Amino acid sequence: MKLSKLEKLMVIFLAVPTVIFIIYAVTIVSIRKKSLSENMEHIYVAVDSIHNSVRGRNRLHYDFLVREIQYHGTGTYYPNHIDISIGDSVPVVYDVTNPKNNELLWDYNADKKIFSYAIPISLLIGLYYIWKWRKKTG
Repeated sequence: MKLSKLEKLMVIFLAVPTVIFIIYAVTIVSIRKKSLSENMEHIYVAVDSIHNSVRGRNRLHYDFLVREIQYHGTGTYYPNHIDISIGDSVPVVYDVTNPKNNELLWDYNADKKIFSYAIPISLLIGLYYIWKWRKKTG
């Protein structure tokens, strides 16, 4: 099956921005994670508010001070796994060089496990579709 010139242009105009966005997003996340891993500091902070979600994945909001400057952070909270109320202390990790880069400790640990598989799987899926597309056009 041969693709028409218009179909090829549509694939290019849709695929190229998508690939650029994915590469950009993965790069930014990688840089933030690497910086956080290298310059990590642990603290306990009080929960300011909890925002409920219908999917059972709530968001915790917290504030903390570093060198007299207040920073804000959010994190995932699963009410089925742990009981947390406003004012309770939760563990947070932040980047000493950039405290805006902060996460709940359990989000940080979960992301390390998931992110180690994200890049190889994304590359394999991308290569599969490129190979499949080349077979159709060739």
